Amino acid sequence: MPGRSAAMPLVVSKVFNNNVVLASFGEGPERVVMGRGIGFQKQPGNVLDIALVEKTYVLDSGIDQSQIESFLAKLPYETVVAVTQAVSDVEAQLGRSLGKSLPVALLDHVSFVLERMGNGVVLPRVVMPELSVMYPDEFAAAKVMQEVLERSLGVELPADESVYLAMHILNATRDGQDQTAGLLFRRVQHVISIVQTFLGVHLDENSLDYARFVLHVKFFMQRLASHSQLEKADSSFFDFARTNYPRSYQCAKQVEAYVQAESGILLTNEEMLYLIVHIERVASVSAEREGKKKE
Repeated sequence: MPGRSAAMPLVVSKVFNNNVVLASFGEGPERVVMGRGIGFQKQPGNVLDIALVEKTYVLDSGIDQSQIESFLAKLPYETVVAVTQAVSDVEAQLGRSLGKSLPVALLDHVSFVLERMGNGVVLPRVVMPELSVMYPDEFAAAKVMQEVLERSLGVELPADESVYLAMHILNATRDGQDQTAGLLFRRVQHVISIVQTFLGVHLDENSLDYARFVLHVKFFMQRLASHSQLEKADSSFFDFARTNYPRSYQCAKQVEAYVQAESGILLTNEEMLYLIVHIERVASVSAEREGKKKE
């Protein structure tokens, strides 16, 4: 392993199974060490053959180590290899590390999916069209991750598995203090739901207007998180929109109520104006689409 002196052996702390052990370099932190046959006939205190090491992970201090030990001891090594390879490929594609906890979270998720498939349990499909619009890079990476897992494990995963994988990638990516990409995504979803429910329509997820609206709501939520709302001294445009688009204004007020409940932030007139305009646009497009259906 690069950067380690040959004089500093990798010593076993605990054997999970023939392929996964807990070990450390001298007084350094314990790490999960994986490699086919690396734990065979090993005992605590034994020195590992570095040539057998395929993957190592230093566990986060906040992780319950006893639960991880029990979990890893039961996993087929093929699943461990497939997941760690998928994580490595996606990190290379995105050009950044996704953190120490993602492999463990994905191992738990994938093992449950495989168990479910083995028992013939089929869950309802999950559709999150906002995901590919808001996070195209992460969604594309999740597609790659699914392909790697299917190829390595020799199975065909559910069609919507990439949605779950993308959410795991997002939850491993911090957008800022106390603000994860996953939380941002859920808030955007909630706003979209508010608008659809208020208007009584199902927005066309394949339309350009829908994509624009999702991106507007994403940037809107990001501005709120960074306390950088749009502001403008002239309120005449807001007054015009409020008067001429009363339905969209009332819908925007519901979004504002949700934002206040979540964050305690009162929206500026400028933010309300842009919400009204975007809501009016998708409402008009939806009405036009419904009109064409009835012709």
